[in-house]
Amino acid sequence: MIIEILERKLNGIYHLAGATRINRYDFARLIAKTFELDENLIIPITSDQITWIAKRPQDSSLNITKALNVLMNKPLEIVKALSFLKNDIMI
Repeated sequence: MIIEILERKLNGIYHLAGATRINRYDFARLIAKTFELDENLIIPITSDQITWIAKRPQDSSLNITKALNVLMNKPLEIVKALSFLKNDIMI
């Protein structure tokens, strides 16, 4: 997506991220499932149980509407993105 923005010389701010809004816990479980790892090792906790060095928002997802509307290379859904990653790693 970044390459497309540069090549097309698009101006403005583009928030680029995956197309799936997902919390950290579900993301970790999906990664484990995709790579056939033990999901039971992932223990759910709340954000306030973590001592962060820097403050983190409860919802850190980005609004990718502009990227979806303008770019030809669209943000990927998380399952598809992890599938591509797994295929790249397993080569």
